[in-house]
Amino acid sequence: ATLAQAAAPTGNESAPLPFSIRAEGRVTVNGNSDFDGDPLLADDDALIYGGQGFTLNGQPVLPVQRDAAGNPILDDLGRPVLIDNAVAVAADHGHLNAPNNQYGGLIPPQVVETQTVDVPEHDGFVAEVLAAEIPAGVTPIEMYAYGQPLYNQQVWNENFPAGGTAEVPTVVRITGGWLNIPHGVNLEHLVLIVENGGLNFNGNGHQLNNVTIVTYGGGMNLSGVVGTDVNILSAAQLQMNSSSTFAGQSTLAARNSIHFNGQATASVADDQLTVIAQEDIAFNGPSDTRADFWAGRNFRFNGNATLYGSINAKGNITFNAQATVFADFDA
Repeated sequence: ATLAQAAAPTGNESAPLPFSIRAEGRVTVNGNSDFDGDPLLADDDALIYGGQGFTLNGQPVLPVQRDAAGNPILDDLGRPVLIDNAVAVAADHGHLNAPNNQYGGLIPPQVVETQTVDVPEHDGFVAEVLAAEIPAGVTPIEMYAYGQPLYNQQVWNENFPAGGTAEVPTVVRITGGWLNIPHGVNLEHLVLIVENGGLNFNGNGHQLNNVTIVTYGGGMNLSGVVGTDVNILSAAQLQMNSSSTFAGQSTLAARNSIHFNGQATASVADDQLTVIAQEDIAFNGPSDTRADFWAGRNFRFNGNATLYGSINAKGNITFNAQATVFADFDA
């Protein structure tokens, strides 16, 4: 599952400014979110770009300039002075609103060259992932979705093809409609393509290792899957519950919106999740997550989780609670 990471967008090559939070539209912070990382370290600051402006309500924590002793440098009004690019806008920005205006250098804002968020087109991205994950010469096994009801784990194991190896995964192509994966089924070294419908994981207890799943005709509900090195590529919406966990180099992508209710391993620096939606992303994760998010429309950060990574949106980015964001460009 390495191509999905390599093919993930890298941003505007002509203007590679290190913004962890980039919105072509507006950035809104409706709480006391923290974007300063470790106050004494500069390389984990989550810099903010709102092309069309920003609204900063509450008391957000932003990275500020410090003296040799680590104390904030203050302006003539006694306000901490923001570091370069802590909050920036495009030249044609519109809305600016910071009722508390507790930082020097916030209003008027710093103006930078226009940043472009390049979200990969879904069908092309799916084709690239499949080309990387299916070795040359491997013939898919075709199964009819309604030909053999796979209603429990035992029946599934008796009738569904076994996984292959890390080098040569089993490739299964499902025709005829939706696929329901029973409670407790584990998948390993598998490429699973659902041609005409979507996919549901029923119940819980699903372990996925080195698995690529593609739907061409419907969405996916991942329930509480635990996946390592997975590509989950949905033709419509993508949903999950709070126990969904992703590790290794994994990718979630959807032609429509993604409701990210799970988590991605944050304790291992080499692990990184990429999440790509052509429409909106709602982040409702309950705990620390290491991930990069790319939304074709808007991104909403709900809850009080900590994110190590980046948020990129063609539209607006909104923080609705008390988020903590660390820049994580080295993952």
